[in-house]
Amino acid sequence: ALCLVGVVNRGDSFRRRRSRSNSLAPADQQNEERRLPPKEVASHNVAMLGTRGVGKTALISQFMTSECINAYDRQRAFENLQLLFFIHIADVPSEQSVFVMLNGEESELKFLNIINLKIELEKMPLPDAFVVMYSVIDKASFQRAEEYLARLHDQDLLRGRPAILVGNKVDLVRSRVVSPQDGKCLACTYRAKFIEVSVGINHNVDELLVGILNQIRLKVVQSNQENRNSGGSEGSAHWYKSRGVVRASMKARQMLTWLFGKEDSKFKNCENLHKTYYCDTTMASGKSTMVSAKPTICKEAIRRWEEENQRNAAAATEVILSFQWPPIEKMDNALATLANCEKLSLSTNMIEKIAGVGTLKNLKILSLGRNLIKGFAGLEPLGDTLEELWISYNCIEKMKGIQAMRNLHVLYISNNLVREWNEFARLQELVNLRDLVFVGNPLYESLEVEQWRLEVARRLSSLEKLDGEPIIRTEENPIQLVKTDCPSHDLLDRESV
Repeated sequence: ALCLVGVVNRGDSFRRRRSRSNSLAPADQQNEERRLPPKEVASHNVAMLGTRGVGKTALISQFMTSECINAYDRQRAFENLQLLFFIHIADVPSEQSVFVMLNGEESELKFLNIINLKIELEKMPLPDAFVVMYSVIDKASFQRAEEYLARLHDQDLLRGRPAILVGNKVDLVRSRVVSPQDGKCLACTYRAKFIEVSVGINHNVDELLVGILNQIRLKVVQSNQENRNSGGSEGSAHWYKSRGVVRASMKARQMLTWLFGKEDSKFKNCENLHKTYYCDTTMASGKSTMVSAKPTICKEAIRRWEEENQRNAAAATEVILSFQWPPIEKMDNALATLANCEKLSLSTNMIEKIAGVGTLKNLKILSLGRNLIKGFAGLEPLGDTLEELWISYNCIEKMKGIQAMRNLHVLYISNNLVREWNEFARLQELVNLRDLVFVGNPLYESLEVEQWRLEVARRLSSLEKLDGEPIIRTEENPIQLVKTDCPSHDLLDRESV
């Protein structure tokens, strides 16, 4: 049963299997029920996805009873039976039902143990919900769970159906290799809910069962509201296509959570199985209120810097607005007050576009690492003055606009999304470029290190340092690469300041 404090386990009173020999109601109540016309029970199909050994079969079995089934012994016994009697996994029942009474309304949940996602989904009606399981002690199962979610997303199956990512075996603490934060990050990337359970000790199993039904019902209500608001057309205002950008956003939120010890609102919301992903909606109230943590605006970030440093930001030559909580999402005209600023850092926020720095004529170093920036638009007014641009760990795929940085000496653009040489070729117009860090881009990953360094040194004739290692040019040997003891990725730490 569901109450204000969560799930209260009352034996099998809120979930049961219907059969002729198993009834939980008293005899007088049974006789009274026979006189009443039968109520229609809503039936929902729930697809269970996950690699072998994550505990899908044990979880479904545990759904059937409130008694702890000792899943580990059960799994070992089943594996022994397979070896002794050559039981094929297809011989196990692929569909099992449980009836759940929630908020006075009974529903049937049919759990479908999916072995081959592509084949089985084509042969059956589309499920009403997806439960994707992995084991927290098995990294490969977590990666497989991500593949399942990616496939469901690519097939557009998550738009109108809830998905719940379930991490099992949390009782095996010493063997854990997948953190809760990794699970939340993956769930948020695909607009899924998240919960960790242990079928072996019956931990959070009741909460998951009720949460599955709650999510199905909430999704129905949400879909009906969206259809009414859109006049019956299929709305997609809350949907997304750029999975890479969303994943980068979640990774940034995960890092901020680690740095500040304060969990992001999106991560908290993904764990609440009694609300929709987008709306703060409960079945009890029936009302919808959007949940949104207000981002920090630049004016507020500057005020915090002045308060911390006891200085006037307008007169300062170096201003650090990194690591804001909540993160900065937009660069705005408040940055124009930093008239004397020569070094400005806005790294480790959630900025998507460069703006508001066009009037900073004294700016020489701009740090924008670890954001969500996709391009160089907005930097054009700084073309004659900006000398160093630190913009690693973003979402840049196209280099259009970089050629406007005519005075650029240093460019740190590692761990972005540049994958084509014709985009890299735009750097040839930066005749003053001396220091380049490019590791972590798909273009870099496509070549052996020595091949990469020789090709870049050939294309950028004025370059003196590549990925932290010097390039020495002589008349006898036009290109000579020098190895150093300092790994190039250590330079990337500078972008956090």
